[in-house]
Amino acid sequence: MRISALVLLPALLLAAPARADDIERFYSGKTFSVNVGFSAGGTFDLYGRILSRHIGKHIPGKPTVIVQNTPGAGGRRLAQTFQTIGPHDGTTIGITTPGIVMDQAMQSDATYDLRKFHWIGSPADEVNVLWIWHSSPAKSFDDVKRIETPMSSTGPGAANYFVPRVFNQRLGTKFKVITGYSTPGLRMAVEQGEVEGICGIAYETHMASVPSWIIDRKVNFIAQLGLTESAHMKGVPLALDLTTSAIDRQALELVLSRQGMAYPLVAPPGVPADRRSEEHTSELQSPYVISY
Repeated sequence: MRISALVLLPALLLAAPARADDIERFYSGKTFSVNVGFSAGGTFDLYGRILSRHIGKHIPGKPTVIVQNTPGAGGRRLAQTFQTIGPHDGTTIGITTPGIVMDQAMQSDATYDLRKFHWIGSPADEVNVLWIWHSSPAKSFDDVKRIETPMSSTGPGAANYFVPRVFNQRLGTKFKVITGYSTPGLRMAVEQGEVEGICGIAYETHMASVPSWIIDRKVNFIAQLGLTESAHMKGVPLALDLTTSAIDRQALELVLSRQGMAYPLVAPPGVPADRRSEEHTSELQSPYVISY
């Protein structure tokens, strides 16, 4: 599936004067929401809140910008909300999981049609990591293939749920995935000894949230979960290089390819044409516009 970057006109593209006047009248006095498909406190929420501080200055009419959290099903609740409820008038954008793309590529019963969404881009790509707490008996990738290792997860649909399960199936690891944690609760569970690690969250996320863990060497990074290596983790092997067969490598490449669109920004389907545009996207110099 190929996704082209679509840019919301009021936010990121200068329009012709007549159209700009119409857009200014529409947004004047309105509330524009940045909807985050996850609970407060995580990296998705952080990106959404950073964006909310600046995007209002670029929207004609200067609407009030707020952040709303719509957690559930690893970001999929937001996608379903955008599909069925919207709003579809250009007064909201959302940041959700790249997993929704994988869903539609692999499942015929997806409850949303991503071909009708308006794709803006991602503020970053990333390389996720597999790490184990320093007190765990497992110290290496070979160890987690021999020792059952409990891992915290928010639930089905999240990378921290399905990536360790794919590793169990394709690479022979013995992860025990324990679900039901909030995003901040993932790390709290490690500190409290309920689990021994997390598989499927970016290095940068941990560095922003719990830098002391990394600086004080409280965690052991045992695999990088991306298609390319991170400059931050020299010497930590790519999970792709730990495979022993071509089919296992292909399976991991499919699962890990989503890292290139780590924090996708989308608008609901049905946004009127005068509030969005597919024109000149290649000419825009914006950190929020990326073509996939």
